[in-house]
Amino acid sequence: MTAITQKPIWAVNAQEVMSKKGIQKNQLLDVFGVTTTGAVVHYFQGRREPSVSGIQRLADKLEMQLPDLLGIRNDSHSELAKMNGQMLTDALQILIRTIDATVEDIGVFFNLYQKMGAENIIRAANILADVGESESNVTAVIKIQEISRKAMNC
Repeated sequence: MTAITQKPIWAVNAQEVMSKKGIQKNQLLDVFGVTTTGAVVHYFQGRREPSVSGIQRLADKLEMQLPDLLGIRNDSHSELAKMNGQMLTDALQILIRTIDATVEDIGVFFNLYQKMGAENIIRAANILADVGESESNVTAVIKIQEISRKAMNC
């Protein structure tokens, strides 16, 4: 699995809430189970990846819902449209740690993910959201297959 090289979306969302609540990173040592503020900073800068339980404890401490911290909203597909490929990759990396998967399974998953392309996955999800109940799933499948064909021809 590749390391996150830019500030994760959860860190951006957390810092916004922390600023409003007056919470400093040195107050999060117990949340992440670390002994130095530097370790917390590494998480927030994307140099190290926190555990899923650490992210959940952070959401609890900040009195946030986990999907809000992660930037995932189920209430509107317009939020999905704002998602970019890095955000999707970050979310998948966090989620994959919540299941009992082998290193081989994870490798296969991310190999397929890379072949499909994060932006194409987001486009497909947006098509499904736009189609909703107004059109049949067949229409969505046709549109998604067209995206796939275009991606393969590039």
